[in-house]
Amino acid sequence: MADFLSEFRAYTAEAPTRPEYKHPGQEVAGYFMGTYINLDIIKGGRIHLSEIRVKRPDRLRGNGSKALDWLVNLAAQFGMTVEGIAESFDGGTLTDEQIRDWYERHGVR
Repeated sequence: MADFLSEFRAYTAEAPTRPEYKHPGQEVAGYFMGTYINLDIIKGGRIHLSEIRVKRPDRLRGNGSKALDWLVNLAAQFGMTVEGIAESFDGGTLTDEQIRDWYERHGVR
């Protein structure tokens, strides 16, 4: 877990965590390619993806996919899996179903 955190922090710009996301784990957040990532590291090698968000003018350009692929691959390097609940924020560009499909295509459980 410490190695994953070290790598995550090495490749992301610091970002505030979101206090409304409280899962049993260590919360961490960062920006990767302008994409906000908020997650909790849970015992047993699981990462709960609480939020991944691309700023509105930059959506549908592939940055979210690149960030999600990077996160899933980074987790796999350390024997961890990424899970999350697909939910659209702020009347986002994608529906919950589209986000669920997007998660699945990128290896999020």
